[in-house]
Amino acid sequence: MSLRTFLSFHLPSLPTTSETRLIPFPSSYSILNSSLISNLPSIKGDLSDVLSTASELANSRASKIIGVRNEQHAALQLGQFLEMFSEAWSFVVACEVICRKMIVGLRGTMVVQVRFLFVRSFLSVADGSHLPLRPG
Repeated sequence: MSLRTFLSFHLPSLPTTSETRLIPFPSSYSILNSSLISNLPSIKGDLSDVLSTASELANSRASKIIGVRNEQHAALQLGQFLEMFSEAWSFVVACEVICRKMIVGLRGTMVVQVRFLFVRSFLSVADGSHLPLRPG
């Protein structure tokens, strides 16, 4: 069902496009007010800073949580570990793309997790306790 069909079925009293009319706004409410336009670079910079700070904080918090679970993550089967790793890595990359800068907190923790998994797997093969990196 298309959105138009859905809306016309559930909201039949809405006016059609030809029945609507624009309501004029007073000039004092104009979006193109010169003081607002002159402040746009400052507002953009402030919003960019807030977004970067929030992303860094989210990455830092996630990094702490994942870092505490080093042993548990290293004990996961390969498929389970890759699923966790890929979700965390996607989050890191998405934050970096949005902020247009590298965020190292969670990125570094995930690299440590991979290293820990491979070292543990290597040591367990060396002592013969189990096969390395069992498939999920």
